[in-house]
Amino acid sequence: PYLSQISEIYSPAVLSRHLVLPAAALPESSAGAPGASVEPPHLTTLLQASLRADSFVALATLGNTEDSDWYCFLHAHPGGRRCALLLSVLEPGPEPAVWLGKIPYLAPASDFDEAALANVNPFPVKPKGNKPSYAASCIVWTKQASVVADVQKISRWARKLPDKANQFYQELNRLRRHALTIGFVELLSAVRDLLQREYDSLAVGTPAAERQAEHLRHAVAMLQPAHWTNDIQPPLSRPKPLAGDAGANVNADGVIDLTVSKR
Repeated sequence: PYLSQISEIYSPAVLSRHLVLPAAALPESSAGAPGASVEPPHLTTLLQASLRADSFVALATLGNTEDSDWYCFLHAHPGGRRCALLLSVLEPGPEPAVWLGKIPYLAPASDFDEAALANVNPFPVKPKGNKPSYAASCIVWTKQASVVADVQKISRWARKLPDKANQFYQELNRLRRHALTIGFVELLSAVRDLLQREYDSLAVGTPAAERQAEHLRHAVAMLQPAHWTNDIQPPLSRPKPLAGDAGANVNADGVIDLTVSKR
């Protein structure tokens, strides 16, 4: 067993909790010498008092085998006039509390260099080779406000087109992928209608406004159900026709069609 601070073990998921009581004394052990009426304190009483005084918990293996994947921890729990000693059974596995790491890898602090642990808290244990990326956070839509915030973000980038085209398509594809993953396809139709209203409200008259309208028109077309599984990329720029060419057209699939006139 290992001793650990209560603040280090936090509140892991437990399968069950049990009250630890001293075992009943055997009849033959109760007969002692005359005058010996005071019995020594039981181990559970000493353990409970020690854990309570130092705010510790005792982490132990549950079972008699060395390769057991069942672990538990003993801790003092106040109740009534005096504290009780509780045994909490953790979920099976070598890592029932991820912030502690794998239980078989734990060792007493005395086995390590004191200088290395002077001002460093070893918990929570950081996984090796798994550095979180803060550039692209995960999407959580447990509340309506989260969905509205993501849609409003796309709307803000749409108003800043074409300067913010990269951010616009990045957020649009991010929302599209998550909506398809959880089956929230109605959101894609709602975003398509939103971008259509943005397109209808444009006052086209400048090259920037025309370019913005082109991006919005392309996004609305790519949010049709037939294109939901495809990443939405920026539209291809319409090339200027060369001298002597009949023209350069971009079809509905985004393929440039060059028709060269005969000399």
